[in-house]
Amino acid sequence: MSNPLISTARGALLLALMPLPVLAQDAQQSNAGSSQIIISNPDDYRPDDQFTIQVFGRDLIIGGEYEIRAEQRGNYALSDTDNDREKYRQKLELEFRYDISSQVKALLETKLISSADHRADQRSHLDTLERGESWLDISRPLGGKSTLGLRIGRQNFAEEREWWWDEDLDAVRLYYASPRLSLELGLAEELGGKATNQPLPEDKRDIQRVLAHLSWEYSKGHKLELFGLYHDDRSSTPEAGDQLAADKEDTSDARLVWYGIRVRGKDKIKDLGKIRYWVDLGAVKGKEDLLDFDDISTGRIEVTDAIRRDVKGSAIDIGLTLKSKLPGQPSFTLGFAQGSGDSDPADNTDRAFRQTGLDDNNGKFNGVDSFRYYGELLRPQLSNIRISTASLGYPLLRDSSIEILYHRYHQVEASDQLSSRLRISPDGRNTFLGDEIDIVLGLEEWKKLELELVGSVFRAGDAFADREGDLSYFINLKLNYNF
Repeated sequence: MSNPLISTARGALLLALMPLPVLAQDAQQSNAGSSQIIISNPDDYRPDDQFTIQVFGRDLIIGGEYEIRAEQRGNYALSDTDNDREKYRQKLELEFRYDISSQVKALLETKLISSADHRADQRSHLDTLERGESWLDISRPLGGKSTLGLRIGRQNFAEEREWWWDEDLDAVRLYYASPRLSLELGLAEELGGKATNQPLPEDKRDIQRVLAHLSWEYSKGHKLELFGLYHDDRSSTPEAGDQLAADKEDTSDARLVWYGIRVRGKDKIKDLGKIRYWVDLGAVKGKEDLLDFDDISTGRIEVTDAIRRDVKGSAIDIGLTLKSKLPGQPSFTLGFAQGSGDSDPADNTDRAFRQTGLDDNNGKFNGVDSFRYYGELLRPQLSNIRISTASLGYPLLRDSSIEILYHRYHQVEASDQLSSRLRISPDGRNTFLGDEIDIVLGLEEWKKLELELVGSVFRAGDAFADREGDLSYFINLKLNYNF
């Protein structure tokens, strides 16, 4: 039986994604009392002097950003062969923002992306046209200082540490915000692929999500946040022996719930400096169907095994940053994160924590730039892993900074599975994965231009057997022009 709530939401989403004379409220132009989390991604910056034309007596604001990114990955396979890789990307993002009335706003965003991938044995190039945010927002129906509103369409769900989510989703979202309390509740389901030449992958079809986030500033500078995510994969699950088209391969169908709490804040300590702290606690539980496939002919596959298991995992991420009063005002950060592992893979209960799949693990300590705080090179998911981090940061010039980070990685349970950027698996016997050093330089001295340079080196631990001590490296240069 179809769910009337879902059917209504789908209809609203399809209506919202039709062409509109659009856009939205800028982060720098948001009304008093509005929620910055609701209005835009905190990392998005747009200048005040954007191009504006009059449409039906109201401003149509046209802006966006142009980004160039070049990166090099060295020895990610920890082997003696040439496995270096170079990637280049250009992105032009155009945004059209329009206030239909004082309470109704619209946004249409599109992205033109050109990327190239060079490896020793192959080269590829891909140009895509992607749909970005495209929504209709109705806010302040009751007036006053608080914000109560509804947003329909493709929109960005983001939170400050991106530990839970930072993703554009087709969704309906209700939100409320006051100076000390904000609440948002979203119902999301992807309506299609984000790129014109890339259809929605089979493993992302028919997934319904309910996202909830509450933030309460219980004391000045100190916040308590609650998070919840319900993930329901409603696609059909084949059984062992079933045959289907190869493009229908989907190795996991799950019904999961994530929930957790965050406490974060900032304060001053006399004669020492300013501190920022965070504590994230999260858990996931539910059920999952795992499928194995074999090729049986051209374009056809067969389900060879189907397993149903329970999922029960937990995670913690804590940290503290001190902005000292020492000469040069250096900042010191210590962090620790751990996602549970599964000590008995054969008991049909997976006790390893997994993140939501909407996360980026991207944030700031005390500098101007966001970065992957679990390691720019390894970029592990917080699953069956223990990460210790130490960082030293310095402000530079007027609006720039440099951050030097050290990460140490251990598995909680020895396993030959690791979700990271490396192209090699651990041996499943030892738990020490290795160390990584990152240097993140951010330059934002110009009004519209941002420059970021990242360099990383990873040294393999004994979990990679005879490759212990081998080095991988990563270099990334990003230039971003906002208009």
